[in-house]
Amino acid sequence: MKRIFLVGLIGLFLTGCGDKCDSDVGAFVMSQNFVKKKLKYPSSAVFPYIDDSAVYVYGDIDKEGLEICEYSVHGYVESKNSFGVMVNNKYTVDLKYNVKNDTWSATQVFIQ
Repeated sequence: MKRIFLVGLIGLFLTGCGDKCDSDVGAFVMSQNFVKKKLKYPSSAVFPYIDDSAVYVYGDIDKEGLEICEYSVHGYVESKNSFGVMVNNKYTVDLKYNVKNDTWSATQVFIQ
């Protein structure tokens, strides 16, 4: 729980300063929020660190006006299923960050 909080704080800090389209950590943290919305027991979710070898964050920046930044985050989450058993699931979240509105949206959330 402490590491999720720490990664969240780092992500919020990094998305709040500098070029927001360069924030892989921010995309990773936001992907966790979208994954939690799809889980049966979101409070049981345990995510890895961003530097885990199974976590991939890919970013694509809108070169024309830096209005939209797109990311694809691939990782895993351990959480309780419908039977209350902790299971490990891979996930992919495709995200868009709107620089003008300072908002994140998920275009796809896929959990295996």
